[in-house]
Amino acid sequence: GIDGSSAPLVLLNGIVLMGAVLISQTINHRPRDFFVLLFALGSGVFGVFVSRDLFFLFFFYELAFLPMYLLSVSGAVVLTSSLSSGPKNTVP
Repeated sequence: GIDGSSAPLVLLNGIVLMGAVLISQTINHRPRDFFVLLFALGSGVFGVFVSRDLFFLFFFYELAFLPMYLLSVSGAVVLTSSLSSGPKNTVP
């Protein structure tokens, strides 16, 4: 559920997700895949903010991490045309 500390985060996540959708209307490279991953990422982040126990926190964190990784890899492929740049963006 949403409590007092997670309500601003849920609202901010909604605003950022809406802004991301509005800004990315001009994407030409595989837009369907991009928006599926974007909404999966948004759902995972919403789940992290409203989770009440540790199991669901980790579950939604992993649910948010996979689309984030795939979005960074697909963006790197468009920019550099190589799959090797994905791990460079996520591994310190």
